[in-house]
Amino acid sequence: MRGKMIGPSTRWFMISSLSIVVAMSTFGYVQNEGVVYAQRVDAESNDRADAALATLRDHWDSEIITGAMVDEIKKVLDVGSTEDLKPLLERLELLKKAGKVYAPDFALWWEVRGRNEIGGKLFWDRELLRDAVKTAMDGNNIVAAFPMFREAAATGDPIARMWLSIAEQESSGYGGRDAMESIGKNARVARDLAEAGDADAAFFLGLFAAEGGEFFTSSPEELIGWLEMAAEAGYGHAASLLAEAYGRGRHGVPRDRAKAREWSSKGSSAPRDGVLRAQSANNLKQLALVGKMFANESRGEKWPALSATPGQLAMDASAVYPEYLTDPTVYISPAHPDYYDLLDEGDSAPKSVLRHHSYWYLGYAVTNEEQGLVLVEHFREAAKSGEVLAEDIDAPGLDLGTIYQLREGIERFFITDINNPAASAVAQSELPIMIERPGMHESGANVLFLDGHVEFVAYPGKFPMTERFIQALKSLDDLDH
Repeated sequence: MRGKMIGPSTRWFMISSLSIVVAMSTFGYVQNEGVVYAQRVDAESNDRADAALATLRDHWDSEIITGAMVDEIKKVLDVGSTEDLKPLLERLELLKKAGKVYAPDFALWWEVRGRNEIGGKLFWDRELLRDAVKTAMDGNNIVAAFPMFREAAATGDPIARMWLSIAEQESSGYGGRDAMESIGKNARVARDLAEAGDADAAFFLGLFAAEGGEFFTSSPEELIGWLEMAAEAGYGHAASLLAEAYGRGRHGVPRDRAKAREWSSKGSSAPRDGVLRAQSANNLKQLALVGKMFANESRGEKWPALSATPGQLAMDASAVYPEYLTDPTVYISPAHPDYYDLLDEGDSAPKSVLRHHSYWYLGYAVTNEEQGLVLVEHFREAAKSGEVLAEDIDAPGLDLGTIYQLREGIERFFITDINNPAASAVAQSELPIMIERPGMHESGANVLFLDGHVEFVAYPGKFPMTERFIQALKSLDDLDH
């Protein structure tokens, strides 16, 4: 079955580990149409504040938290200003670093500190929520961010609740059957908050509008506005999404490579690397769909052959473009140092970017370093004579005696013990198909496997990211003409 490829997604969950969960924070803002979220939970908020003060007073005579600190916190609750709390905050930070503040007390302090009444409207600081988003998007462990979203959402903050709904869907074991219905009901709330200048709401809307979420459809101008507001507030991921939109002309945004470069340079390196890693992984997932669609229509269910250009470990451009791969720029890793130059090249000559500048396409089934090195040597010899590998390779020195062209069901060929096929079989999830060049991300690169999943593998590390195999692949660059 033939199908068209969609643009790369920027799926938000690539999540890092979290060393400590500090706190209950955050509530929302009064939306425009008279639904006052602050009033709805005002009584509950007061109860929680009173509980915080009572807990702090339990340590009145200790060195952990003094009565003067409690009085200062009470002053904030009464007058609605955090200005007088700056010295107290600094004191608490020092105590925390010295290990002299009990964790429950510190959590309650953060909850109380978040309240700030301005012009009759109740705001809550979003520090915990932003920490949760950063944790969720910078690493690869959703469980670490989930408790933070849960605590932020417990205050009633509508944006935190929407993040929690997404987290529930993505996190196994946390349910989330009604998550999308909840998100749909609150999408209007997020829009109202963003229109009122709420950068956290703007980032949420911009991120999932770029994802193609059904509840977050927007005009290109609205999308750019959301992302710019979030980027200026410090969301490095929003800056990367702007760079992507301008760089490729995504989401109806006019292509502007100058603006793409400008936004690409903004934001700290850690969020940027996390975003680029995720975008590159999505490129590979789309290329997996290309390979599987091609295999469904090919004789023997073979994946695309290697490039017709000798020396290129890439899919044969003529075989996949444009029938199976409508957007050849997914062959360009967004982390490539010449990313925008390659995009420009792809605009003028689409097939030309289907080469191994970003990803090596193996085209054959190899499961370990020994097999991989034999494949590279055969590839090198074929390129020297101006030929392209197009058949199974005889390799008498290996256990199987053959290196097979990539095809669906190839994992069955690795059964070496007919009396115990389960023990000797290889799963599709163990067969690397495409390998991102190391050096474009911190500490490793993405690897696509035959089952379609992408794994970020440390370099040097396990196969196919062993040092010998990667260096052998890099040595093929000498064959470029």
